[in-house]
This record gives sequence, C-alpha cells and structure tokens, in this order.
Amino acid sequence: MKRRMFLHILPLLLISSLVMLCTGGCTPRQEIVSSRSLHVGGRADFTISTAQDMGLASSGLLFAPVPSDVTTKPSGRFRYALFSDAAEGPVKRQAHIIFSELPAQQWQWEPETWAKPESLSYAKDRTAGKYWTLQLFPVFSSQDWFSTLWQANGRDIPDFWLAKRWSATPKDDVRIVAEYREPAPECMRERLQDAAGKKQQGVISVKGKDLWHNCTEEIEDFVSRADAAFIFDKAQSAPALENPPLTAMPSESPNMGKLVGKAQYQDTYSSGSSSQ
Repeated sequence: MKRRMFLHILPLLLISSLVMLCTGGCTPRQEIVSSRSLHVGGRADFTISTAQDMGLASSGLLFAPVPSDVTTKPSGRFRYALFSDAAEGPVKRQAHIIFSELPAQQWQWEPETWAKPESLSYAKDRTAGKYWTLQLFPVFSSQDWFSTLWQANGRDIPDFWLAKRWSATPKDDVRIVAEYREPAPECMRERLQDAAGKKQQGVISVKGKDLWHNCTEEIEDFVSRADAAFIFDKAQSAPALENPPLTAMPSESPNMGKLVGKAQYQDTYSSGSSSQ
C-alpha cells in the first residue's frame, strides 16, 4: 500500500523539483547599466566600469542587421551604454560599452584575426578571464552611429575621433566591446581630412600606419588615457539602474559591422551530415 502511494506521488515530486530548478536556474539574465558601468551575467559574465569622471549619457537595447558572409543578414542584439565626462558643451571624451548577440546555432561572429585596415596598432591580451583584441584607429563622425546620437541631442562633436577598442568573443555568438574616444589630435587631422575628401562610393579609407607620422607623442599620450578609462572584471552584484540624460535617438540603426563586427553563417545540417 505504501509502495503504491509512493508511485503515485513520485511524478508530483519530479514536477515540483523541475519547477524549483527552473525558478532558481531559469531566472532572466541580468543586464544592468549604472552611472559608470555595464553589467551582464549568464554566459557573458562581465562588468566593465568607466573611470571616476565618466558618467552615463545614454543606454538602450536595439536590434540591427549584421553584415555577413552570405546574402542573408541576421538581426543582432545591441545592448549599449554611452559615457562622457561632461553633461553639456562639446564632447571631448566618450566611452561606450556594447554587449551584442547573434541568433545562436545558425550564426557566429567572424574572428578578429586581422587588424582593421585603418588600425594604427593591433594586439591581444587576457583580462578578467577573457581574451581581448585591442585596436587603435580613427573614427569618422560622418559614418558613426554614436556621433549621430550626440548630434541628435544637440551636442557638438569633432569630425574625427581617435579610438582604442577592446573586443572579446567569449562565445561564438556573443561579443563584448569597450571603446574609448577623444577628438583626433591635430597632427593627424589633415591626413584624415584628405581621406574624407577622397571617399569612393560613400566609403572612407585610410591606412592607420600612416597616421603615426609626426604624431607619436600625441598618440602615446592618448593610449595612456585610454588604458585608464576602463576597469574590466567578471560579473559582480548588480548596481542600481539610473536614467541617462540623452533621450533622442538616431533615425538609423547602428552600423553593426563597424561597431561590433561581421557574422558568419553556420550550416549546422551540412556539418552534421558531412561526417557520414
């Protein structure tokens, strides 16, 4: 009699256990922006904080098409936080953090094996349990989504930025980006202006190695400030959410190819059947 009653109760116990597991393990992943950081739990597992004098200017979650190696463009998830050291006037320093995902199973981020053509430098590093690709390059405001965001909110920006970018791909479909910018130094603006004037079919191209000429000291000073702009860590306790001051948004979607990277299609069916 007791054995029969236990057999009746066993399914209910299993269901109850599954509910408890899902309650504890299926909770929504934390993605929280504070006045100085972006925190993401789960598979990404990171907290990136900005320097003490950099405050939150804008944040949000968008979806935008990602350029790929096939005709189809996947829709990428684009969680961002934008920071600056001043609430008004010309933007002289900015930092942004991006957490972006592709549709799992079908897509992965293209590996950043090579430097961008416009990069002044390219390196690899390991920080806070992740491998990072470090690049230094100019940014043309006329082709930049964050610059458009500043302008939409009435802020003055330079025509050209100098940026240092950290990017990590902890999972094939997950990419993290942290980028610090300042107005490009005077010693390289003439070359950047020339490149902007010679754009072909709307594309501006410049060789980053050429920008070092007569500009080494200014670039090295910038790199020192950029290296002090972020603190990288694994995910920590979630900070309090704050409302950023910038409210107007660009009418166009973020240029995912420039800001995050390109996607590669994963033909899971073919790769599975090819092993026969």
